[in-house]
Amino acid sequence: MPLDRSGTRIGKVVTALGLSLVVVVGAPGAASASIAHPRVVSADPANFTPNVVDDATVSNAAVYALAQAGTVVYAGGNFRSVQDAARTRTSTRSNLMSFSATTGALTSFAPAMNGAVWAIAASGSSLYVAGKFTTANGVARRGLVKMDAATGAVDTRFNASLPSGGVTEVRLVNGRLIIGGNFPKRLAALDPATGRDTGYIN
Repeated sequence: MPLDRSGTRIGKVVTALGLSLVVVVGAPGAASASIAHPRVVSADPANFTPNVVDDATVSNAAVYALAQAGTVVYAGGNFRSVQDAARTRTSTRSNLMSFSATTGALTSFAPAMNGAVWAIAASGSSLYVAGKFTTANGVARRGLVKMDAATGAVDTRFNASLPSGGVTEVRLVNGRLIIGGNFPKRLAALDPATGRDTGYIN
C-alpha cells in the first residue's frame, strides 16, 4: 500500500502511519491500563515536506519507503517529479530522493533508478536501496544496491548478484544485511560489504 499518493505530503502520511502503529501496539494493554497523552496529533502536522506528483512518465506517483540518517530523510518509491512544499518548483528524481528533516528542502541527491524502490536502510555513510530495478546510476544491480548516502555513487564492491526478481525488505541486523522479496531464495542474509550470501539463512 503506497505511503504517498500524488500530491500528498510525505510527513503527514508518515505521522498518521506512526499513530496507527501506536494504537495497534497498545491495543492489547487497553483493557488493563490506559496511556495518557498530552494532546492529539494535528491533522496536518507538517507543511514543509516535498510532494511526489504524477507526470507524463509516471501515473499514481507514490512513496513506498522512508529512512532517516541524521537530519536527512531518504524517500523511495515510484515517481519522477517532485515538487517543493509550496508547489512552486518541480525537480526530477528517479524513484529515489532525499530532503532535510527540519526544512523539507530537497537535496542534490538524485540517483537514477530504473525501477521502483521498495525499501531503504541507512548505515553510516552508506545507503542500501532495494526494489524492482535492474540498474542504479547505469550500473547493473538487480533489486539491491549499496550507494554513497551523500552522492548516490554506487559501491561497486557490493553486488548481491540476484538472478531474478526484486527485493522488498532490507534490514541490518547484528552485522548481517537481511533481505526479503520475490527473488528465488525469498530470504537471505548478506555480507554488508560485499553482498555475498553468508548462508546464515538456509
